[in-house]
Amino acid sequence: MAELDGPLRLAQFKASIMQLDDDGVLQECVSKAAELAEAPMSLVTFVMSKIQLFRAAVGLPPELDATRATSRCDSFCQFVVMAEAPFIVTNAKSDKRVPQAMVETYGLAAYLGVPIHVGGQVLGSLCVADGKERHWRPELVDELSALASRVSARLQELDGSELTGSIPPVAESNGLAAEVALLAQVVQRSLIEVGPMVRLANGMSRGIAPDALIRAGSVLTQASHFYDDMLGLVGELCVASGRLERSLSNASPPA
Repeated sequence: MAELDGPLRLAQFKASIMQLDDDGVLQECVSKAAELAEAPMSLVTFVMSKIQLFRAAVGLPPELDATRATSRCDSFCQFVVMAEAPFIVTNAKSDKRVPQAMVETYGLAAYLGVPIHVGGQVLGSLCVADGKERHWRPELVDELSALASRVSARLQELDGSELTGSIPPVAESNGLAAEVALLAQVVQRSLIEVGPMVRLANGMSRGIAPDALIRAGSVLTQASHFYDDMLGLVGELCVASGRLERSLSNASPPA
């Protein structure tokens, strides 16, 4: 079982893979998944510390297309990550394993998700979903798993580095630099998770229906918790940067 908030897992969420631009390979994978499953919706999701982010998608409702995220606690993909294995739902309304928010708000009835990996960690899922009860073909798990391997390879390519799934050792003399780098990564991930608020505001300017905005409110609630955290983290980052600067200055040979 994977820990959703495990530091090794969260450390893989780097800016290089988190951009929400349309990536041709990822979009091809979700389109193919929807075709194979004969399902109206398919996603590549990242299950982060507060939200579930949609990295690639087809068939999203307008409000989810605006935010590109849901609250993590409402997601089905969290169970793929925790189990590190496929997760299958045939009738969500009667399935006590899953949260009912997505069922009640968006009419989600059936789901099948398989893991995607980066750096030896399950970051999220390649999944398909339908608004009607479905008994998925048994072969579909293997077919989606093959596509998920392509997704994982593409994310590794976007990252541009060979990740090992462990935090690299840092010499004691570089401890302050490592602290600054770690804080910077945490701030970066926090900014990414606040992103849905910005995208939702942008959606409002494009005229999303008021009822759709209300349904997207849970994303705002989750993301807003990061504001105070981010202020504190930026303060810690400034302090650590100052300590690093003084350390480097003291270590410099006299002129």
